[in-house]
Amino acid sequence: MKKTLTALATLALLIISQSSIVAQNGPAPSPLQKISQMVGLTEVKIEYSRPSLDGRDMYEKLTPEGERWRTGANFRTIISFSKDVQLAGKEVKAGDYNLFTIPGKKEWTIILNNNTGEVNPFKVDEKNNILSFKVTTQKKKDKIETFTINITDFDKNAKDNANIELAWENTSVKFPIVVKN
Repeated sequence: MKKTLTALATLALLIISQSSIVAQNGPAPSPLQKISQMVGLTEVKIEYSRPSLDGRDMYEKLTPEGERWRTGANFRTIISFSKDVQLAGKEVKAGDYNLFTIPGKKEWTIILNNNTGEVNPFKVDEKNNILSFKVTTQKKKDKIETFTINITDFDKNAKDNANIELAWENTSVKFPIVVKN
């Protein structure tokens, strides 16, 4: 019993000291973003960290062209679907997936991987990739300082089609999501 109380007291002190350290450091430089959007009758959730340019070039310093990227900062990016969907015309079962990308100036490769426990994009086992496709980049007129993922361009008639957009610096890539209600 005494060992248990000592262990609990030690754990409590560790938690308090870690909380103090985090509080002293201030907010995260790449804050966590969680979005949840209904597309038709399907809930789409995306959880990612939002890095900023801070004077750096996106392709040279932050998302080296042609290299796999975790599509955000700090941790993996998770995309979830409450029902089966189609992404870029390909079937995806309901569930949670890692969203990795391979950025390029003319096109990006979008990758969904079902090992949501893996954070490091360089340790990804390719056999866990359930989907991979390429999308063409578009130039944005206005510079986007902080990496952003949005669900945009809803089909006003069907209400079950939209685009997922990844935008940063002067680059935007979009890929279609179609839900099956």
